[in-house]
Amino acid sequence: MRIRILLLLTLIYFHFSTIASAETSLTAAFIRDHQLWLKKDGQEIQLTKDRYVYSPKWSYDGRFIGIHT
Repeated sequence: MRIRILLLLTLIYFHFSTIASAETSLTAAFIRDHQLWLKKDGQEIQLTKDRYVYSPKWSYDGRFIGIHT
């Protein structure tokens, strides 16, 4: 009986872990030539122009990027 419960819990764990990992989209902020860039889904987008930018930091919820100018 214990083996069946352990097997069932293991199958449930792996089922939900594969669902969660399939929905993950990575976004990265980085500095190139003192400008802030964003890379999402393989595409790079320049977010600043004509400013000296450094130390980007994501907000805790991942919705905003803080920078020093």
